[in-house]
Amino acid sequence: MQKKTVLPLFLSLLLLFLSGCAHYAGEDSGKVLIATSEAFQMFRGEFENTPYFREFKPTTIAVLPFQDLERKVFSIDYDAENPANIIRRGMYNHIASLPFKDVELYISDMRLKNAGLTDIPEIEAMIRENPQKLKSILGADGVVTGVVTHFDRIFLGIYSQVAVGCEVKLWDLNTGRLLWRAKHVSRAHAGGVTLNPIGLAISTVASVWNLRQTEMLSQTDALFREIVSTIDLPESTMAAQTRAPRIDLFATMNSGKPYTLGKKVAFRVIGDPGCRAYVDIGDYKAGIPLTPVSEDVKDALRSEVIAAISKNYEETGHALTPELIAAVEKELAAREIYEGTYTVEPGEQKYDLLAKCYLVNSAGTMSTAIDPVHTIHIDSLPPRAVAEPSTESLDGKVRLTWTANGEEDLTGYEVWTSDSPLSGYRMAEKTEKSDVVVVGLTNFSDVYVKVRAVDRAGNTGKFSHHVRAVPLPVPGLYDLPQPGPALSGDVTEAVLLVAEKSPYSVFTDWNIVAGGTVYIAPGVELLFAPDSSVTVDGGGFMVYGRN
Repeated sequence: MQKKTVLPLFLSLLLLFLSGCAHYAGEDSGKVLIATSEAFQMFRGEFENTPYFREFKPTTIAVLPFQDLERKVFSIDYDAENPANIIRRGMYNHIASLPFKDVELYISDMRLKNAGLTDIPEIEAMIRENPQKLKSILGADGVVTGVVTHFDRIFLGIYSQVAVGCEVKLWDLNTGRLLWRAKHVSRAHAGGVTLNPIGLAISTVASVWNLRQTEMLSQTDALFREIVSTIDLPESTMAAQTRAPRIDLFATMNSGKPYTLGKKVAFRVIGDPGCRAYVDIGDYKAGIPLTPVSEDVKDALRSEVIAAISKNYEETGHALTPELIAAVEKELAAREIYEGTYTVEPGEQKYDLLAKCYLVNSAGTMSTAIDPVHTIHIDSLPPRAVAEPSTESLDGKVRLTWTANGEEDLTGYEVWTSDSPLSGYRMAEKTEKSDVVVVGLTNFSDVYVKVRAVDRAGNTGKFSHHVRAVPLPVPGLYDLPQPGPALSGDVTEAVLLVAEKSPYSVFTDWNIVAGGTVYIAPGVELLFAPDSSVTVDGGGFMVYGRN
């Protein structure tokens, strides 16, 4: 009974909470300042709006690369993704919602790179020592810097707590002065339950859609919703803003490996209905249209979400009330789901792209959001064909060398072998280098070899022209003189008898003296005339056969 009585009270408080705004009267100023969102009331961190900020407001803001606190190793691992990149993108999403112009992240990165600024401490030193130069480089009069302090999952018995935290600062690039700063950590119990209907609905949708690390994504969004709420803006500025359409969730659906030829990069957005939606993939592809899904798809998702919420509540020992189910269904019904795809075409190659969603309502007001976690890699461009390899015969193996390909996304090479030149090839070796030794071969037996390059996306280039190789017990054996087919006299150097010239005929005594060695390959036949012989007198006589 207690849970049923608490819920209506909670929902009432929630509605009251969402209807309010936080006001702050600044010192030495008659202006009334307004926090940018209701999240201000949830803020429990440190923040400061400097007196200078009350007089000066930047027009264009760039969010600079974030860094990890003391380069610590965080307990959440996003494969090769740096937590500082994810936190930075989360900050950018919320800065973009403020009444400032923003510089796209990829544009900021490109301009910094072109200026030779790749070291974060060097960039921060420029803010202090020569801010106007940085202003010229970025095309912005304000910049946000940040340090990641938390990006962790802490296990507490049967529950786990996720924590995302950072310290951010806004700087004026005309003077290098600090405008605003905030330090905060957003924490939540993963695997627990929430009574916030829209938060519960969206987090469950993210889980149903198999988006990676949904709790961390949720906490990153919550962190900056609360942090950005502490930025004081004049009430007149806020009042002049037309309400922008709401974006609850934006994600690249099937990210992971690079998208190759014919693969579809899929996007989904949950937000206000009746809008026009489209996606840019970095600076590579623009205006990919998204359209509302059918009612059947929405109904199916709604049923799946309610089932997932019910299961989660049961597993955590809670009772899912009809009131909460109704509230979740109402929130989902009030949202639109937009989706669209981009199909990779031949010859495309672009790595480390960020998807950005645009939602435009009937009044022409626009909201944007980037996917902070799912970096997009497009690659339908196979590597070049490998140059014809050279061979070296070794005992029971052959060494192959070739000119290395120059593609930046190359991951290695495949070496294929066969007993015949035109068919029957099977992969024998994988290597990252431009040379390899193929082992397990039979001496004096021909092997045909060809090589192809493989890139990061798994694309394979054309095979090199096949080459013939022969493993030999003595390197360079096939380079020796091959006498015959008539044999006689003294042998004073190393020679090789091969099956191709067989049979050999010994008509008179054949003497192998000091300095001479006879190597006889498998399949060689020697025919001796009457009274003829082979004499080894200080030389060597090596006969090879096959098992």
